[in-house]
Amino acid sequence: MFLFRSISLLYLVNFEVFVLIISKVVHYALQGLINNLITLGLGREAAFSAAVLGDNALMEKAWQDTGMMAEAVLHAHV
Repeated sequence: MFLFRSISLLYLVNFEVFVLIISKVVHYALQGLINNLITLGLGREAAFSAAVLGDNALMEKAWQDTGMMAEAVLHAHV
């Protein structure tokens, strides 16, 4: 019985680590896509995507790099 609990706990920990790694990989891949939107000058789309991703720094970078200073200033003071 103890061995079964140990194996199931080990499986659960490994699965949680796997999910964490996958979520980080997806997060970094989406950051790369958002940086591509910024490069194309699509500030609003990039800022919205960064907001959905939950990355405030990337959202402000999108606004600043595409000349949307009013939105960046409003966000900085809210």
